[in-house]
Amino acid sequence: MLLLPAKGTDDNTTLVEGLRNEVQALKGTVNDLEKAVKVLQFTSRAHQSLLEALRKHATNFKWREGTLDLGYEGEMYELMEE
Repeated sequence: MLLLPAKGTDDNTTLVEGLRNEVQALKGTVNDLEKAVKVLQFTSRAHQSLLEALRKHATNFKWREGTLDLGYEGEMYELMEE
């Protein structure tokens, strides 16, 4: 809760204008941060796609070389084709 000074209208007007300016500055900061989040989300998706492509490439390479281990905890699994 904000208590306004009881001195007079000029002090109140100055305070209100200062608060409006602060709110506008905060809105600008929030807008900039939202843009940064969107850029980071896009970059993250791009990196995830690249990592998946590299994983597939490494798996295919090992498959062709005959060095792909399909075992896990004593169980053998089959490679799923996409």
